[in-house]
Amino acid sequence: MYIDEIEYNNGMKRLTKEIATKDEKEAIGGWLDYYECQKIRGCFYGFVADEKYLKKAKTLDMMFEKYDSFLDKNETIYRGIRFKDTEEFRIFLDTYSEALDKKGVIRIDLAPSSFTKNKNVAYNEFAKAKDDTYHSIVFKLLKRKSNELYIKDFAGKFAYQDEFIIKSHKSKFKIVDIKKVKEYNSTYEIIIEEL
Repeated sequence: MYIDEIEYNNGMKRLTKEIATKDEKEAIGGWLDYYECQKIRGCFYGFVADEKYLKKAKTLDMMFEKYDSFLDKNETIYRGIRFKDTEEFRIFLDTYSEALDKKGVIRIDLAPSSFTKNKNVAYNEFAKAKDDTYHSIVFKLLKRKSNELYIKDFAGKFAYQDEFIIKSHKSKFKIVDIKKVKEYNSTYEIIIEEL
């Protein structure tokens, strides 16, 4: 028996190419494609009803109950978001600032979310922090729990992104801090921990 085939005490398995089903590989493949990822995420928001994407969304959702990365949950991971619309950015930042002030619990997304171990990828590829045409947010997740999908082995040429898909649609987070990032004109870091 190979180590990847061992079921862990809680029934979870480590996600590998060898044990992933055809549907699971297709769901991950869709997630790794920008266009398809938007459609899969749209299913969780309720504005995509195409059977092809609904199937991938359902498969992905079920994978959170079956797999975990078994990596250190105290290792910081990042998620970069960029905004062209100043008003949308302000609303987003104000909402999280209010949650910090009131010590509130938040949900960061209604769909699963991609995070990365690679800080540079979060800041420069996804948040576009160096590009002054965008306003940027980088989530810095300090502590997380189980049921995350580490998909580096599925990512091909994008393996350097060290990507996790976390179940942010089923998790609650507390905001630890919000900081303006000095190196960039319009970038804020929102530091969070999963509860």
